[in-house]
Amino acid sequence: RNNLIYNVGGAGIRQREETSLTQNVYYNNTIHNITEHGFQVGASGGNLTFENNIVSNTAGDAVHFGTPYPHTKVVDRNLYTGTNVGEWGWGNHLNFTNWKSQCGCDASSITASPVYASTTPGNPNFLKLQAGSPGINQGLTIPSVTVDFAGVARPQPPGGAYDIGGYEFISATGTPPVVTITAPNSGNDTSVTTTPLTTLAG
Repeated sequence: RNNLIYNVGGAGIRQREETSLTQNVYYNNTIHNITEHGFQVGASGGNLTFENNIVSNTAGDAVHFGTPYPHTKVVDRNLYTGTNVGEWGWGNHLNFTNWKSQCGCDASSITASPVYASTTPGNPNFLKLQAGSPGINQGLTIPSVTVDFAGVARPQPPGGAYDIGGYEFISATGTPPVVTITAPNSGNDTSVTTTPLTTLAG
């Protein structure tokens, strides 16, 4: 949970068939710029939950399931980019509509640009959402995920909805105050208006 996975030469997250865990959970990750599938699951990989994740800019499909897949899967409230969202089995590349039907999942997920504030590693806003992102306030409330990648409390603002991906968007807005300064020995008052706060990517 709350991972930034980027610039990977292979799958972003791969749950192999050898996985012996009975319940595998993937919450609020951002997976970006991957040379294969964003999220890949072997046919015998165990039960899983994959929710509130962003998968963007993948050379392969956003999600791939090996088949037959006999385990319980909960896959929803994710944000994907690209034309071929999923691959069910091998060679069966599916658009979003067909993927949802074949997988039986992602009913409330989204296909759109995440609208990142930056995609440049090292930039302080790298892979953070900016105003207007379709991932803002679209996630499920997950009680075990109380903060984001940066340690910011989820959700923002408190009492709202979770964002999709590794970061919560923080909006800081305000009305410019008016400060009155009395000029010494002049008998005159001078009003100074401060610069208003702007919306920030958090």
